[in-house]
Amino acid sequence: MSISIAIRRIGFPMLALAGGIFASGVCQAQSWQNATGKITLTQLSGDTNMAFRVSLSNNGTNPLSSCQYGWVFINNVAGENYQAKVAALMSIYAQGKSVTIYYVVQSDGFCRMADIQY
Repeated sequence: MSISIAIRRIGFPMLALAGGIFASGVCQAQSWQNATGKITLTQLSGDTNMAFRVSLSNNGTNPLSSCQYGWVFINNVAGENYQAKVAALMSIYAQGKSVTIYYVVQSDGFCRMADIQY
């Protein structure tokens, strides 16, 4: 879609507002990091209190040591694909397989799970 078509569809005022939000840094892109290893610990909590937590080990070291408490989490909120990720991680854990977890380090030091690969 060309820019002129986008302006006509969205309207210039909305496009200018969106541009201003991105330019001001309100919507900052966060870079993903990743860690690979075997799951050594799973924890459950409330839906929005870092609901499902995972720790990893790779040759005796914690590849998530840069994360607060050394684990990543996912919340049970819309858009997170919570049930599928938890099911896959529990299956990987039960089988003793390695997993690569992609995550974002938040400003508070906790690491929010973004994606998994196994």
